Amino acid sequence: MFSKKELIFIIGRHLLKATLVIILGAAVVVFSSGQISNISDSLVEKEALSFILKKGSETTARLQGEFAQVGKGEDMILNALPPVDNILGFVQALERLGQEQPVSQSVRFSGPVPAVEDVYEIAYNINVEASISDFLEYLQALEALPYFSAVMSLSVQTPSSGSWEESSSIALTAKFYAR
Repeated sequence: MFSKKELIFIIGRHLLKATLVIILGAAVVVFSSGQISNISDSLVEKEALSFILKKGSETTARLQGEFAQVGKGEDMILNALPPVDNILGFVQALERLGQEQPVSQSVRFSGPVPAVEDVYEIAYNINVEASISDFLEYLQALEALPYFSAVMSLSVQTPSSGSWEESSSIALTAKFYAR
């Protein structure tokens, strides 16, 4: 059979092959483990970016919907504060209001006074002859005008009979805001 020397040589050669296979297998496992770790980290990062992108897209869609909902609201806001040198729209709205309501009105304006940065207030007085129910309708219509205005005081003088249901003299002091 084999001599001792040949046997040791054959066993050594098989051990060397086995050791090389084990080292090669360990290297493949370590390399593959590193690659799997890198791919896993990349997938986690991509998933996080995908989530952020999805949330950003949802936010963009929501904002577009809200902007569409607001529509021409910005124009209405800008028109609610007309230029201080052109308040004709507000004056015409007040005149139309007096014509549409069953009241008799007269309006008097004062000059503009700075209120806050780039905003002016213009005081005005309205004298109205109307019954209390007609005046309440007039006041609701005045409140519905698309302008920034505030009633500062209200004075009612009833006729000699003292009844609110008859035509009374009503004086409003108000402020109108312009830019």
